[in-house]
Amino acid sequence: MKGMRQSSPRRKPLAPGACICSSVPPREARKPYWQRFL
Repeated sequence: MKGMRQSSPRRKPLAPGACICSSVPPREARKPYWQRFL
């Protein structure tokens, strides 16, 4: 988990909220990726 956080800023995920999505709880993860940003 720690390594993923450090590599996130370097890779610059395709989606603007990709980093946030990875830390979203299971309940939110079930929702579509576009609904997470709302």
